Amino acid sequence: MLFRPPQIDESRLFLLSEKHRSFIKTGKGKLYEVPRYAEIIVWAIPIVGIIFGIQLLISELNRRALYEDLMQTGVTTQAEIISHRTAEEKSTTYYVTYRFNGTAIDHTSQMYTKEEDVGHTSYDAIKDGDSVTIHYLPRDPNISYLEPLMEPSILGLLIPAFYFLGSPYILYFLIRLYRKRHKLENEGQVLPGELVECTGRKVKGKYQVTVKYRFATPIGENKSASYSHAREDLVGALLPTSDTPVAVLYVDEKTFNIL
Repeated sequence: MLFRPPQIDESRLFLLSEKHRSFIKTGKGKLYEVPRYAEIIVWAIPIVGIIFGIQLLISELNRRALYEDLMQTGVTTQAEIISHRTAEEKSTTYYVTYRFNGTAIDHTSQMYTKEEDVGHTSYDAIKDGDSVTIHYLPRDPNISYLEPLMEPSILGLLIPAFYFLGSPYILYFLIRLYRKRHKLENEGQVLPGELVECTGRKVKGKYQVTVKYRFATPIGENKSASYSHAREDLVGALLPTSDTPVAVLYVDEKTFNIL
């Protein structure tokens, strides 16, 4: 199709991004280009979220299976506390080490040693030489835990569900956004419009310009919308007034964007 420039007064035309002037001249261009690395990061976030959610879910299901195994086949016995230690990272983690005489499933007995993290209160209450109750698995006495056993809660499933279900939604949103931009760039026609209002303010250290605009579709229907874009070059400048000409890239009544 032969491109015909829209009837727009370029001497007064306000573009939300100067990079869009190519649409006015040739009908082709790129909408709000971002660095390649930024696009990769944005697309990677939901994918990493899905993978992380799957890992959390697998870990939680394994923890629940272990809890059930300990409750059904585990052996309860006494162990002796033999040492304490702490580890300083983002916060303090408290550990105690205990030993016990365990009997494996083949009926062989031996001493086992296990280090386990505990809360601050338990760490202070338990002294070296104290006797504590522990639970271990006869199929592998190296798997043991102090009493009381922490029963799995529903929260353990909700957290991976948040990542597992929320991340695909973000990915779906990004795909829709990408398809809309691609459609506008390849099928959009430039229509004349005008500003209704234009304001600017600092948002997270960047000067963001927000415009409200209106235009008429090819079938004569009046449309209005708003959009925001970072414009550091307009800091301290006099912003355009209402009735200032703008250009709108238009595909259909749901797919359009100010240039």
